[in-house]
Amino acid sequence: MVRVFDPYCHRCSFKLSYPDCGVQCASSVEEVIQREGPDQIAALMAEPMTASAAGLAPPDEYFPMLREICDRYGILLIADEVITGFGRTGKWFGMEHWDVVPDMITSAKGLTSGYVPMGVVLMRDHVARHFDDSWIPVGSTQTGNPIACAAAVAALEAYEEDELIENAAAMGVVMRDELEKLKQNHDCVSDVRSLGLLGCIELVSDGATREPLSARFGYGDTIEWFKRRVMELGLDVRIMDHFILIGPPLSITAQEIAWGTGVLDKILGEIEGRMKAA
Repeated sequence: MVRVFDPYCHRCSFKLSYPDCGVQCASSVEEVIQREGPDQIAALMAEPMTASAAGLAPPDEYFPMLREICDRYGILLIADEVITGFGRTGKWFGMEHWDVVPDMITSAKGLTSGYVPMGVVLMRDHVARHFDDSWIPVGSTQTGNPIACAAAVAALEAYEEDELIENAAAMGVVMRDELEKLKQNHDCVSDVRSLGLLGCIELVSDGATREPLSARFGYGDTIEWFKRRVMELGLDVRIMDHFILIGPPLSITAQEIAWGTGVLDKILGEIEGRMKAA
């Protein structure tokens, strides 16, 4: 496995600024491919928007460029949609935001709405046809589990009947606006990113230097306090280092989003008070 730089515009690894950068993060992928040798690379795997890895939403040109690069060298493009699949981003799959069709999609979680563990690999015809004559002699004890399959069917029906994908798209706009308000109101927020109902708030101790909040106060001093404070106020978000990762239910309402961001507004104000007192 060979890794490439993330499309992290807020902290660009190439010290460039979008859009004048020419989306160097995508161009650099081709450089890695050339260096490793295209014939040595079977596939390129990427998330439409990362979750635990800093909640990164790529520039609009990023995935179309990766699709073109993969086609040029005969490399499969695999979308890791374990997090972004089945409505999380306001579309059935995250890659639809850029009209990019990957060769394969790996997914889970949203397929059964989390009620029963189940994973799936989706593939285009030209990949599937390979296995007509070249099957892989492996199996799984839980393959075709009837309970998991029933949960998946029920979840897919609910997504359509309750129009949850459409709601995720509409509420994603509301959530983005509320996150932008937090950024405007708090100096400790250096960036907010979102795609549908998947969002991230990045915290800093200094807006000018963008020093991560945890670097100044230490992980235990502030981040662990943050985790406890969020639970005390009844909100469930994922806090990793200086990132707040947000992924509410697809059925969420605008009122519930306003309440949740109101809780974050209160806590961010308390954090800034701690920063001033330090």
